[in-house]
Amino acid sequence: MQICTRLHISLKGEYRYGKSRKFTSGGLTLATLLSLKDEDEALPALAVLLSPWTDMEGTGDSMETRADADPWLSLDASRAIPALFIRDMDPRHPLVSPIYADLSGLPSMLVHVGNDEILLSDSARLVDRARAAGVEVTFKVWDEMWHVFQTFAIPEGQQAIDEIGDFVQKHLE
Repeated sequence: MQICTRLHISLKGEYRYGKSRKFTSGGLTLATLLSLKDEDEALPALAVLLSPWTDMEGTGDSMETRADADPWLSLDASRAIPALFIRDMDPRHPLVSPIYADLSGLPSMLVHVGNDEILLSDSARLVDRARAAGVEVTFKVWDEMWHVFQTFAIPEGQQAIDEIGDFVQKHLE
């Protein structure tokens, strides 16, 4: 996260851009935005979050209810991976689990998530909290799609990429 924060600071004023990540990096994008906000640095114009992992404790109900439907991210992996990232840090620290952060002041967000993925609850709770904090959020739940389906050569993946492009173009004009 510190590398992402420093990179953003070094680029500010040079380019107009947004932040976007996939896989476990949606949480990293949010943590970077929160860190920049805490340091009173300029924020990017937007954030695109694909299936963001925002709760390292895994308390969302979709961890269980979608475990058999998500072919990409398993329940076992979702329990093991956080330990690799957070080690002895508090899993409720806002930079570890952005679901617990003060999201006010963050840029407009586009959040995509599949209806069949175990991180569905993470995305839905993030969107609710961001909207409650006054953040403009465009949220789309994709039917019968799994974690980071946007990276696959399927019609829904292409449609999602097109929608991401439209969102970015709209917010960078």
